[in-house]
Amino acid sequence: MDNIVERTSLQQIVGRLTAWARGDAAPDASGRAAMVVVESPEAVEWLSAAGTGIVGEETHVVVTRKVALPEHAPGLWLSCSGGAAEPGDELGIGRDFFLLTQDYAALRYLPVVGPTAVRLTNADDVEALAADIEDARRTGDLPAALVHRAVELGDRSALAGRPAGLEWLHVDRDGAVRCSPFAAPIGSVGDGAHALRQAAEAAGPLRSRLPEGVVDGLAGIDPRTLAGYAAALDGVRLLASSGTADWRVSGLGHQFLDGSAPQVRPDVLLLEGGSRCVLFDGRRGKAFGIGRSLAEVLETVLGAGSEDDAVERLARRGADPQQARALLTGAIELFAARGVRVTYATAA
Repeated sequence: MDNIVERTSLQQIVGRLTAWARGDAAPDASGRAAMVVVESPEAVEWLSAAGTGIVGEETHVVVTRKVALPEHAPGLWLSCSGGAAEPGDELGIGRDFFLLTQDYAALRYLPVVGPTAVRLTNADDVEALAADIEDARRTGDLPAALVHRAVELGDRSALAGRPAGLEWLHVDRDGAVRCSPFAAPIGSVGDGAHALRQAAEAAGPLRSRLPEGVVDGLAGIDPRTLAGYAAALDGVRLLASSGTADWRVSGLGHQFLDGSAPQVRPDVLLLEGGSRCVLFDGRRGKAFGIGRSLAEVLETVLGAGSEDDAVERLARRGADPQQARALLTGAIELFAARGVRVTYATAA
């Protein structure tokens, strides 16, 4: 481990591995993989070959088997222990970091003992997810385990509907190559990058990253609702670390103004905790503290179909229509200057 730390810090490696588990938008790797978790010894020679086209200088390759690592291949190569192919597997880097893989349905029955990637592995997981989303919409309560700072809901690119590629790969013990440990294979050891990329793109965002039974189950959940739920978990987890535990999300059993709660969106969320109000930018994972009156105006924007609709909603509460229009425009422009696109529901 010492020679690896000389090249890059453990924190950077852990950050990349966590992003792999989440399935985040990958860092720019010039068309190569950002991280590959390898559980097949035969894959080392294949990935390190110049003609394979998967590993670049910015790629991290984590190998779980005791094999000789290439000395002159591009990328950062390191040995680890364990695996990530089954619920309950634990991937260890040195003696300092272990990432547990767990299925969604089981998480509520298990204590959180360290960094955990929660994945949808079968129909039971989708059923549990759908129940949690409905409960959140009705009561505002999010699963305690999923807002724990050590727990990450995996395969976010799939849940957000982002196009599939080779940014995050897993090579299982039999040599099957997947975009996520539980997904259907897009190829096997020996295939070139072009063939693998074509297979991932042809399968689509969900089928390339999730098991078949999970994809079928998710057909009954509105994709935007699913993405909004995932963003709400991120927002509450981030804000809970600031010391306030009981955060409520507008649109999930909570609203600032009666009748104006928007559908929970993955891009912009409004939250309230104690006397604090926050706008959460789901795209960048940033939170902005705001006053209660501004939160009410923003909630009107997010829940209305158009500016005229929003003006009418505020006018029903006694606001002068001209003043209401100015408030709405000002709120949108305020956050546009900060790089946050706040839009009406029809333009989201």
